[in-house]
Amino acid sequence: MPRHRPPKHVRQRIQLQNQREIARERMDILAAQVLANPESRFAGKWVKLLVRISRLSRIPVPNSIMGRFCYECWRFWVPGKNFTVRVKDKKPVLICACGKEWPLKQKVFKA
Repeated sequence: MPRHRPPKHVRQRIQLQNQREIARERMDILAAQVLANPESRFAGKWVKLLVRISRLSRIPVPNSIMGRFCYECWRFWVPGKNFTVRVKDKKPVLICACGKEWPLKQKVFKA
């Protein structure tokens, strides 16, 4: 007896789930690379690619890397290397090497 083919909407849903699974795997690999080599010259490209995959597949950026890079210059922040923390109006502000200021709402970096 021949097997019937599932309806088109079911096939599309399965395909979308597979695409998102692959996107999550790629994002995890990129996040691991960035966290292992934050000072690499490719770290910015990896972060930019990770965010692009996240936007195209409609998946949030992993928590391990979220909020640890500049959305202006795509640099991954390394404490003591490419950003400074200042107090402005009694609130801590992170200043990236590109000059963009980011308010610190939560403790992102472990001391």
